Amino acid sequence: MVQRFLFETPNAEAREGKKPGVVVVFEFESMDKARKFYESEGYTAAKAVREKACDTDLIIAEGV
Repeated sequence: MVQRFLFETPNAEAREGKKPGVVVVFEFESMDKARKFYESEGYTAAKAVREKACDTDLIIAEGV
């Protein structure tokens, strides 16, 4: 469902708010497809594992 992996960096620079850890950006064809991926059975299983391993800030945003 992910259309394209755009980048991952541990070197993000926070100018406001808390300092992020690793930043990962994925591109989806649409907001609807991003939401469907987030709510999918496969991602729900991965999320359960991830939540035990780290704290996450996850944002779905529409780009240009």
